[in-house]
Amino acid sequence: MITPQQFLEDLLQEKTSSTCRSLLSVSVVLMFLTLKASAAPFQNLDFEQANTNRLSTDPSSGLVFGSTADFLPGWQVEQALIVTQANPAFPIQSRTNQVDTIWFRSAPQLLETTEVLTDSSDIFPNVPKVGTYSLLLATCACTGFETYLSLIQRGDVPANATTLTLDGFISWSGDLSGSNRSAEVTMDGIPLERVPPPTGSLTWNAAAFQGQNVALRFTIGPGWAARIDGFRFTLGTAFSGITRNRDGTITIRWSGGGTLEAAAAVNGPWQDVTGATSPYTFTPTGAMLFARIRQ
Repeated sequence: MITPQQFLEDLLQEKTSSTCRSLLSVSVVLMFLTLKASAAPFQNLDFEQANTNRLSTDPSSGLVFGSTADFLPGWQVEQALIVTQANPAFPIQSRTNQVDTIWFRSAPQLLETTEVLTDSSDIFPNVPKVGTYSLLLATCACTGFETYLSLIQRGDVPANATTLTLDGFISWSGDLSGSNRSAEVTMDGIPLERVPPPTGSLTWNAAAFQGQNVALRFTIGPGWAARIDGFRFTLGTAFSGITRNRDGTITIRWSGGGTLEAAAAVNGPWQDVTGATSPYTFTPTGAMLFARIRQ
């Protein structure tokens, strides 16, 4: 006996390269829309949930510090030290540890600022973005060892996600010999492909992980400095809801623009629904109607 999930997957195979993978039947959509509800969305992608009410000061150094859980709720921070050359005078071992405390040289102004940025200062990574919380990271490409910093979180990739973008700036702070290792994003350990151009805000292709629950890891390589204002998914077209109205009409909703197409059979022929925008209300004229979004 075929399951509803198998039936839906069979329907989604009826597509072309110019048509997004959003296909529904009005007769069964009420059941299908509940099959892939997001149970664990990513948290605090824009870093705006920082809690600065529990800051402490170290009397000996004057540095301000707080817990990673307060400053970056939803995220784990991991630091890796890799020994590249043995040094008897400075014996260290490669290691990886979780960062539980974040330190600052002054109070929350390093996180949030009202400073007016000039064109030149806006590209320098350790100047926070006006009115927002920014995460400042720096790693070392030192003689004998290198350091890496990673932001880690598990969550659901949106079902219609196409790319993941880092809002902020990354600049090289050391010898250019390592400049090709600026930053990497993986999902479940699989590196994402960088979307060109490689300058400015960094963007990675996330389409292969649409609708999946994954371990997201962003890693900044040795010798780089970064000011990160957050991460964001770019969403493609996708159906988001359907309502059977009391008057017998049906209202469908979708995101991402595109052209609504309709057909009486899953194999077509498909026709544009002229002037249709989301939300779109219509009166069904047959027992079965299929709809899809063409990008």
